[in-house]
Amino acid sequence: MSFITLPYQQRITSQEKHMTKSLRILFALLLMPMAASAQWTFQSVFPDTAGGVASPINNSAHGIAVDAEGKVWVGAYYSSIIEGNNRNIVRVFNADGTQASFSPIWSVTLGDTTHKFGPITGMSNDTQGNVYVSVDGYRVANATNDGGVWRTDRAFVHKFAPDGTHMKTYDVSVVRVAATASAPPRMHTPNRAGVTESGHVVVSYVFGASPIGIYDGASGEFVANVTADKRGFSRSFEISADGNVAYSPNSGNGGMIDEWVSDAGVFGEYVLNTDRSMGLGMQAGAVLRYPGAEILVASAAGIGNNPDALAPWNSTRTYFLSVNSGLPVDSLRWEYGSATAFAIPRSMAVSPDGLTMYIGTFSTAVPAVQKWTRATASSVESNSRVEGFELKQNYPNPFNPTTAISFTLPTAGEATLKVYDMLGREVASLVNGMVSAGTHTVNFDASNLSSGIYLYELRSGTTRITNKMTLMK
Repeated sequence: MSFITLPYQQRITSQEKHMTKSLRILFALLLMPMAASAQWTFQSVFPDTAGGVASPINNSAHGIAVDAEGKVWVGAYYSSIIEGNNRNIVRVFNADGTQASFSPIWSVTLGDTTHKFGPITGMSNDTQGNVYVSVDGYRVANATNDGGVWRTDRAFVHKFAPDGTHMKTYDVSVVRVAATASAPPRMHTPNRAGVTESGHVVVSYVFGASPIGIYDGASGEFVANVTADKRGFSRSFEISADGNVAYSPNSGNGGMIDEWVSDAGVFGEYVLNTDRSMGLGMQAGAVLRYPGAEILVASAAGIGNNPDALAPWNSTRTYFLSVNSGLPVDSLRWEYGSATAFAIPRSMAVSPDGLTMYIGTFSTAVPAVQKWTRATASSVESNSRVEGFELKQNYPNPFNPTTAISFTLPTAGEATLKVYDMLGREVASLVNGMVSAGTHTVNFDASNLSSGIYLYELRSGTTRITNKMTLMK
């Protein structure tokens, strides 16, 4: 192993050249990976409102899921629309936009009691294409002409088959406000559930300091917590298919996506990944795993109705993040048309083949769902790892002010190792030239830099790997 000691080169240029270079780097980081494959094409509002047809979904879409037959399930949070004396309705549409024969759905039967839905707070699906509807409380039919009285002393996730059959209910009640002499307890509001390949249902909640709980898919019994004390406010949740990584958007800590990692899936102990800050500044309002690829999809600026995502994220965009590098490999943009009001991203779903995408907004009085398609599935080919090509996590991390970065090249060749800040500006060039095959280590001295998250990127030929590191002074 060789050991390289190179002083980093701080950029000293004119302001104009600095800004030009910054923009070039920013585009390289965010747009070049996307150019490797076909782009998303906006199709229409869903269902299509061409010809002046009124949208049947204009009171928010807090949940969207696509079942095994390609039908689109949409759930409303707001109860402003009463249909058949029912509120908080789940509507189910065929792919052509017509409603399914069993749509809408507004209740389930638990024992001898009909539970009408409270506000729909998220929807997801499993690998078999069944649909899971997260519900904040329930409504009891003891009042007329208002859809019933909303009770918040229970919280549920309801599982449905693609034909609309109610399969199971998971009681995910976790007390947020204790009962008093005059009022029942108030439960935490569940987010969109994550479902593993093994069928385990994993539930996060909106407010911080609440748990992320794991439930057995067959029995419905509580198994364990990912954490008893999640960080920050959030509106969505996802877990990897194998259960090894739970993704929890975090309104605090810079608006990042927390990653809770277990070596043994839902049967292991989860530990917060502090080695990187995925989506730092994004304020992700909706997340889901993309089928067939190591990609997490996240919509920017959707937490707490906040339109202010930080650079390099754009609050009108939904990003496809490589779970390996944490960087975007694709994106699409909410289409405003003549509208100007900020549309808050709150829900999303993708077809099993990865070629059709639906995104819902929390905004009201507008068509709440839009549809995109693409010719080929999103992938992470531009960030793929060539055998023998490796960029290790810097050590120590966090660091102050020096750290070591090791990398391996399978063959000799031209290589660069550079450091960027979170705005995409180059702050250091550690390697730039011919490098022999094998493992090398570079010392990085950040004495002249401010505390924060930095990206370091290794390039050689057509291969690129990027990691993050934290300077903490």
